[in-house]
Amino acid sequence: KAVYKTARGLQLPVVEMMFHSSELMPKGSPHNPTAEAVDRLYRRLDQTFAYLADQGVEGVTLSAFADTMRRQATEDGRWSDSYWRRLGRIRV
Repeated sequence: KAVYKTARGLQLPVVEMMFHSSELMPKGSPHNPTAEAVDRLYRRLDQTFAYLADQGVEGVTLSAFADTMRRQATEDGRWSDSYWRRLGRIRV
């Protein structure tokens, strides 16, 4: 919640959540050595996703987010398509 609230307060357009699939199984991570620890992680994830959904947050892929930002920047006149092509990170 704290990360989301801070990001919202700063009017950031995105908050990223990432973890490795190995963290979702016992002994796959030092943070989750037992099945009980993994169950706690799943409960925390459920609570986090429920909170974010209540706040109106929607999940998107990184590509979809980049497309949205590119479109907005182009519409605002901040960057042209040639800028994005030169950057080479986003296909136009």
